[in-house]
Amino acid sequence: MKKLTKKSLDELASTMSIIPKSELNSMIGMYGSDCFWRCVSYLNTGAITESAAASYALDYWTSQMGGASISADYMLSTYGAGMSYSDARSYAQTHGLQRQIIFVDPSKISYYQSNGYSSVGSAGHAIVVSSAIRNSNGDTTGYNVYDPQNNLSFTIGLSESGQNNGTHWVY
Repeated sequence: MKKLTKKSLDELASTMSIIPKSELNSMIGMYGSDCFWRCVSYLNTGAITESAAASYALDYWTSQMGGASISADYMLSTYGAGMSYSDARSYAQTHGLQRQIIFVDPSKISYYQSNGYSSVGSAGHAIVVSSAIRNSNGDTTGYNVYDPQNNLSFTIGLSESGQNNGTHWVY
């Protein structure tokens, strides 16, 4: 196993862009944990692969860069597939995906807590809302959700889906 040294980190820093922590915390769907784009890919095609998610991210950044794929490649290499919550909301609305994707803090979701998952960053983790769970009166008591990045299906309670619990709906 190769030992990580200060010198190798310095060499890496000289070739890679460093994103300030304040900016990084506002980004979601970064490569390596490209949860937003995996949700988009899953909702559009049922595909949950890295390449399917990457194709949606590249299309998005190419359109944001006025069709310049070189600029889109730069954005992807600099920021991964990351985007802000407001950009994610805008994308979801434009593409008919609103109310289907939510961003959660895994450290506050009981399923993730009891199965050893933790938050990758303070910006959260995107998952797909499959359906509402209703009681006999028709009131919503929770949601069936799917996590395309980890290929997990589970339920979250109504209190877990609230913004005060760190959950943000993509409207």
